Amino acid sequence: MQRDGKNGIWAFILGSTYRPTLVEGEFNGIVSNPSWMTMSKLHENPYKSGLVTRALDYNIKPGGGAHHHVELATIFLIQSIEHYLSPDSKFACVMPDSLLNRYHH
Repeated sequence: MQRDGKNGIWAFILGSTYRPTLVEGEFNGIVSNPSWMTMSKLHENPYKSGLVTRALDYNIKPGGGAHHHVELATIFLIQSIEHYLSPDSKFACVMPDSLLNRYHH
């Protein structure tokens, strides 16, 4: 189908799935401005169980009444640091004021 000019996105996606493993641990820095969003803001998230599992693995899942406010950007940052950075690397990210002041997190 890809040779016929149909459904080309899937050929691209399948061809690109292995590429992140080629650069694992190869970077000495990450600068990011992630989307600061909680899981509760996404209706019917198909990745919810996997993201909650990741939050539990990283010990960052909120408890009590905030349990449904798993922060997606935090999971993304930790996963990126763990996967892409070499030892003795640095990372920096833009953070919202509410996170720095611990208002909603």
